[in-house]
Amino acid sequence: MKIPPALQHRRFTLLWGGLLISMAGSQMQLAALLWHLRTLTDQPIVVSGIGLVRFLPILLFAPIGGVVADSLNRRQVMFITQTTMALTAALLGVLTWNGQITIWQIYLLTAIQAIGISFDTPARQSLMPTLVPEEILPSAFSLTSIAIHTGAILGPALGGMVIGYFGQAYTYFINAISFVAVLAALVKYV
Repeated sequence: MKIPPALQHRRFTLLWGGLLISMAGSQMQLAALLWHLRTLTDQPIVVSGIGLVRFLPILLFAPIGGVVADSLNRRQVMFITQTTMALTAALLGVLTWNGQITIWQIYLLTAIQAIGISFDTPARQSLMPTLVPEEILPSAFSLTSIAIHTGAILGPALGGMVIGYFGQAYTYFINAISFVAVLAALVKYV
């Protein structure tokens, strides 16, 4: 079996591994949020609202995120966004752990994370050409897509297991910790 060309570049491999872990954590949190909202209310519209509070910030801020990624240091942008998303996940965990979480807090913290995604995604995509040679970019983008889709499959399954064995708050704490993988790659190697 041949190793994909992009994985032969250490800086890309570290960031990709961090992304794989972080995406699984983020998708675990998304599934947990849906479950959490359902436990707080029996109103289906409230559960549907999570999609809206994720979509609108991305719609509004993604164009700005692209401009920021083109004009500022992409590594620093990612460091700020990853830290912000980790802190919001940790805050979700703390509020849940203390039994103080409300629907509006879930919406607000989810919207903050969506704003982070709006800046993080263009910065990450723009960072790729600095991590691998141009002829290997298709491999890097394919592997990034694989990491995102793998996270989308593993995350909800892990979320269900974590909720079942440890409790709702732990899904948020684990997601907060999952961002450390990307942050470590950004600090040390990228």
